[in-house]
Amino acid sequence: EFDHGQEFDHSNILQGHQFKTIDGIPFIVRENFPAKTLRQMMLNSQREVVLAQLHSVMSQIAAGLQHLHDRKWIHGHISLSCGLLNGRFEVKVTGLYSARRFPQSKIASWFSSSHTSGSLNYVSPEQIQN
Repeated sequence: EFDHGQEFDHSNILQGHQFKTIDGIPFIVRENFPAKTLRQMMLNSQREVVLAQLHSVMSQIAAGLQHLHDRKWIHGHISLSCGLLNGRFEVKVTGLYSARRFPQSKIASWFSSSHTSGSLNYVSPEQIQN
């Protein structure tokens, strides 16, 4: 995830600054962005507040994903857990561990039945149908 994130400099993508190993334990030093995941916020009492700001939240997620796509990357695992939202309704996309770089000509093959991706609790309907 750290290697992927080095290529993306966008206000809606959580930045990684440094990769370190201390006593054999790997660490990623990331941008300071105190926030909760969208999943956390939707499952607690902040759900109505998030829904009231839904257009802004989704627009920011879309802007971050567009930045990836403009660089020929696909996130590969977008979910409510991959969106961080702070108290000022600023959003950062994270979870780039499954991001993949594809030449434009190969993007269609990503969605073929030979490539299934997603978490155990969610696989897109298109992948199941194929």
